[in-house]
Amino acid sequence: MTSTLPFGVSIAMIACLAAGFIAMARVRLSPALIMPILASAFLILNPSIARDVVRESFGEFGQVAIVFTAVAIAAHMLQEARIFDIAAAYVGQFVGRRLLRAPTAGLAFIVFLILLTTTVLAAIAHNITAIFVITPLSISLCARYRIPSRWLLCAVLVASNLGGFSTGWGDTPNLIEAQAWNLSNLAFFEILPANLVIVIGLSLAIAFLTGRDFKKSANGFGPAEVALEMANFRAMKHEFRPDSRRAIVGGVALCGFIFLQFFWKQYEIAWGALAVIVAIALERPSNRATTLRALGLDAYLTMASLFVIAHSISSSMLGSALQNFITAHHDSMTAVAIASYLGTLLTGAASWASVAAPLVHSVNGSHSAAWALGGGICAGSSAVLTAASAGIVLWAESGRRRGFEVTFSSYFAFGIVTSVAMLLFYIAYTTFLSF
Repeated sequence: MTSTLPFGVSIAMIACLAAGFIAMARVRLSPALIMPILASAFLILNPSIARDVVRESFGEFGQVAIVFTAVAIAAHMLQEARIFDIAAAYVGQFVGRRLLRAPTAGLAFIVFLILLTTTVLAAIAHNITAIFVITPLSISLCARYRIPSRWLLCAVLVASNLGGFSTGWGDTPNLIEAQAWNLSNLAFFEILPANLVIVIGLSLAIAFLTGRDFKKSANGFGPAEVALEMANFRAMKHEFRPDSRRAIVGGVALCGFIFLQFFWKQYEIAWGALAVIVAIALERPSNRATTLRALGLDAYLTMASLFVIAHSISSSMLGSALQNFITAHHDSMTAVAIASYLGTLLTGAASWASVAAPLVHSVNGSHSAAWALGGGICAGSSAVLTAASAGIVLWAESGRRRGFEVTFSSYFAFGIVTSVAMLLFYIAYTTFLSF
């Protein structure tokens, strides 16, 4: 779909999008409410191309939804089998020992442990998987040791994006870029050092911010309380009895999906569908319906709306302007990264990658251009909670535990500052590579 919408319609769409962001940031309305309304408004504003927008956006959403469903079902089965609780018990004891020896260093250790684990898991098993696994573990540790969770849970999303950007199969935009540039898995080692530097810098910043808030809100939480929580974690190891059947089925479905897409990533959709069938078929009959709906209707509705919004904006004068800007400045890594950042912020990571990757490759086939595009997408997908699919998962999963919700408003300021810092670093790194 190449048509460009009239100027007035494009302005109206941008105004609606800004109003939606303000409603989520200031009024704190849920993305599950705002995004479907925005998507519907965009379709009303563009009746002549509404059919094409729906067809293309839901085509992309369907592919992502299958991967989401495969991971969500497997993660739900592992969670119901108490595997995550048992893992949290072991990690909680280990972390408690560090807190007893040196509270400040122990707190920093927790931050580094969670963010580095998130990065590695996203690189190996896709960033969506990392969010599903790490979010409940992080919340359990923060709840038990009374650690302020705001900065840490926000940083988990950034770490998952960085990990996903580090491998050819770690995130949907990477799959698109790898296909456009014909990148091998080894080629992604070129961008890995930059991502590791950002993860380390992010961990240091979060350790400082979390430590500062912990000192303000500890309220007498000292060695005796830490020792008590360690005892509780120790008791959890013996109290929880894993549901062997659900643990095995969920583990096989998740690991099988990861293994198959690692070697045959071009069949990712088929492997996701296979994982869904295997998991549901082997699930207990009484639990099948609940397991199939593990991610929740709100998350699916929000993600589908994002793809409609993305394709509508891509057809607007703003989308065309960003694409023309890339074409005119294709030799500038700064221009490619900035345009990709803005495009992702407005349309979403997967949608912008599908539009921009073929365009950038057609005018600049260098690896530096691929990393500038990917860096802009990675930074843009970390800017706001709705810019990436992993952000929707974090919003949905954290919302299950009262007091630990990551909302659009609570993430906004952190995301903008962090993403701009990431963008500047990627610009410097890819400019260096281009020489």
